Amino acid sequence: MKSFFIFLLIFTTANVPVIPTHQAQSSLTADNHQHYYCPPCGCRSDLDEMDSPGNCPSCSMQLIPVKEGFSGKMANVFSIFFRQNQQNITAYDRLMYPAFLMGIFLALLLFLKSRQSFANVFLGLIVLTLALYPFQNRLSSFSYFLTDSSALVFLPISFILLLGPAIYFYTRALVNPPGKISRREYLHFLPFLLGFIHQATMFLMPAAEKKAVYLAPETLAVYNWEQSIAIFLALVYIFAAYRNFLSNTEITVRGLLSGALWPQKFLMFMALFFAGWVIIHAINLIFFDLAMAHYTYYPLWLLIAIFMYAFSFEVFYFQRMNLISAQRESRQAEYTRNISEPDILRYSHQLTTLMESERPHLDTELTLGKLAERLDIKPKDLTVVLNHGLKKNFYDFINEYRVNTAREKLADPSCRHLTILAIAYDSGFNSKSSFNAIFKKHVLMTPNQYKKQFSLNNTSLNGSRIN
Repeated sequence: MKSFFIFLLIFTTANVPVIPTHQAQSSLTADNHQHYYCPPCGCRSDLDEMDSPGNCPSCSMQLIPVKEGFSGKMANVFSIFFRQNQQNITAYDRLMYPAFLMGIFLALLLFLKSRQSFANVFLGLIVLTLALYPFQNRLSSFSYFLTDSSALVFLPISFILLLGPAIYFYTRALVNPPGKISRREYLHFLPFLLGFIHQATMFLMPAAEKKAVYLAPETLAVYNWEQSIAIFLALVYIFAAYRNFLSNTEITVRGLLSGALWPQKFLMFMALFFAGWVIIHAINLIFFDLAMAHYTYYPLWLLIAIFMYAFSFEVFYFQRMNLISAQRESRQAEYTRNISEPDILRYSHQLTTLMESERPHLDTELTLGKLAERLDIKPKDLTVVLNHGLKKNFYDFINEYRVNTAREKLADPSCRHLTILAIAYDSGFNSKSSFNAIFKKHVLMTPNQYKKQFSLNNTSLNGSRIN
C-alpha cells in the first residue's frame, strides 16, 4: 500500500501539470515572492499561477498560496480527485445525478409510508438531505437558464445539520417503536433551524448583493462552519445511536460488524460515510486552507450515490422477497388436495400434544420442515393444518408458545437472576430485538415491564408477610 501511494505521487507530479508547484518553487527561489492559485475546480484559471492574493478572475473563488515541499506535492495529488474536469462532470451526470433523483423519490415514498412506521419520517429526512445536498452546489449553473442568474443561489435546501439527530431518532424508533419524540427532544433540531434561517435570509437578498457575496471568503467560511458542525454532531449522534442499539438489543460488536440486519448496515454505512467526510474536510483544511468549494467534493458525492443505490436495492429487494414469501404461503394454504378435513383435525390435535409434551418451540432454529418431520407429514400438509385447522401461520403459532414460555420465566421468582436476553434464548428466540417486538405484540407490554410488574407484586407480598 505504501509503494502504491509513492508510485501515485511520482506519476501525478511528473505527468499531470494540475498545480504549478515546480514553477512556483523556482520562482520563490528567484524572487522570494509568494505565488497563488485557484483551488481545484476546473475553471479557466485553475492551472494559472498568480502573483497576488484575492479572488480567481474566472470563478471568484478565494486564491490560496502555492505550498512548498511535501505539502505542495500532496496538494497536487489530491487536486486530481477534486478538479471539476470534463471527465468528472460526465461521471457526475451519468452516475450520480440518477442516484440523487432516486433518493428524492425514495424520500417522498418514505414520507407517504410514515403512518405505517414513524421511523420512516426520520429515514426520509436522511435520504432527502443526502440527495439534496449535492444539488445546492450546482444550482448556480442552473440559474443561468433563468432571467436572473442568481435566482437559485443560496436556495435553502442544505439540511446537513438534520443528519445527526435524524440518524439517532431513526435507529431509536427501530429499536423502540413507535419512536415518537417529546417536545423537549425537538431542541435537537435547533442547529438545523438556525442554519435554515441563515440560508433563507441569504436567498431572499437582492440579486446584486447575492452576486457580491457568492463564493466570497466570508460566505465560504460560514459554509465550512456549517459543514464542520454537521460532521461533529453526526458523529456524536451516531455514537449515541450505536450505544442505544447495543443496550436494547445486546448485540456484540462482532455481530454489529457482520451487518446481518438493516439497522446494523445503516449504522455502519453512516459511520463510514462521515469518516470519509472527515478525511475530505481535513484535506481541504490542510492542503487547500478550506478555500475549496463543496461542489468539487466528488469523492463525497460518490459515497452518497453508493448509499442511494444500496438503499434502493434494500428497499426493492426486500419488498420483492416479502411478495414472493406471501405468494408462496398463499399457494401452500391452498394446497388441500392430499389432506382431508378429518386429517386436518387429527393432525391439529397431534401438533398441539407435541408442542405441550416435547416443546419443540425451544429450538431457536426450528423450521416448518423440522416440525413436519416430527409429525411425519409433508411441510405443505403442515401448512394446511396450521392455516385451516388452527387458523395461524407457522411463525405466529410457534411464537405464541415461545411468548407463553417467556411469560412463565419472567413471572417465576426462581428465574429472577436471569437477564432478558437469557430468557429470550431459553424460550426459543434468537435475538432480543425480535423477542421484544413479538412479546409486546402478544402481551401489549415489553418484557422488562412485564418482569417489573411481577417483581413489584412479589416485593409487596413479602412485605406484607413480614408485617
